[in-house]
Amino acid sequence: MNQTLTRHSSTTGYAGHRPAGATVERAPRPAPRPVPARRRPSGRPVAARPAGVVCADGRRHAPVSRRPAPIGWGAAIVAGIALAIAVWAVVIGGAAATESTAAPIAGTSVVHVRGGESLGELAQRVAPDRSTSAVVADIKELNHMSGSALTAGQPLLAPLYRN
Repeated sequence: MNQTLTRHSSTTGYAGHRPAGATVERAPRPAPRPVPARRRPSGRPVAARPAGVVCADGRRHAPVSRRPAPIGWGAAIVAGIALAIAVWAVVIGGAAATESTAAPIAGTSVVHVRGGESLGELAQRVAPDRSTSAVVADIKELNHMSGSALTAGQPLLAPLYRN
């Protein structure tokens, strides 16, 4: 009493309902597709090789890792210290090179401070083509000043530079 059920709706009831003892015919499954062999760009197939290294006596060793070995904390600290020393050398060397290329002072002249004038403004007035901070440092050195306080009419020695 095997009956074949169809998947279309009928007037007798629900299409998915199957009476007891009935069988369902299913379509055959398609055959699995073969996996294509891996090939090189030239078209030659890639041969599968077992992992590891074979020694001359036939023993097999574990595969060699292609990742580089991790760097330890000690090596990282040494590299950081070396980098800090290199930066320090560049900073100190750069400062020494700047000082050696500074224009030599050819002489001095006496200038009087104007009302409300600062050391920076005085430096710009005395040597407008020079670095303001360098001229201020020279004025402080020539006049043995520790601060930057000025009073109107105060006489100061100002540097004269060679061109």
